[in-house]
Amino acid sequence: MDSSRAKLIGQKIGIKSTLVGILVAYLIMSGFIMIDSSYLDALLWFTKIDYWINLLVGTIAFILSGYFYGRLAGFLILIKKKDYELTGIIIGFLTLWTGTLLGSTIGFIQEGLDNFGTYDNPIVDYYFKPIFWITFFGFIPVIIVGLWFGKKIKKAGASIKIPTANIV
Repeated sequence: MDSSRAKLIGQKIGIKSTLVGILVAYLIMSGFIMIDSSYLDALLWFTKIDYWINLLVGTIAFILSGYFYGRLAGFLILIKKKDYELTGIIIGFLTLWTGTLLGSTIGFIQEGLDNFGTYDNPIVDYYFKPIFWITFFGFIPVIIVGLWFGKKIKKAGASIKIPTANIV
């Protein structure tokens, strides 16, 4: 298998895995909102928030990260023969943190820059806290999706038939 084929496999599965991760994050948030609100409010929580642009940028960043990190994972798993489970988990966390950092940057630019010199700490508020809480609630889902992601890449690579020359 050549590296371009491995990267293509990784990017396709990376995007699918990222979409699964986004769905899991949506369901986690909906579950927390359902504790205090109606079922409909919990399902439509994203329509009632002020930070929708942060979520939109973060979601786009997650999908793009899934694309690029998926290519890397395809290369590492199928060409470099790295451990697919560990690679899947590491790529999952890199995707999670990249999307979070890019989504948080929007809030930092919108509001955080104005808070320097006050009692607030914008770096902590707009970077550390989101990374902490998203990692806290996303830790187990990232491991599960990361394992699935790595296994799918390995399985997809193993199912490809490599043509061989018939020597007579």
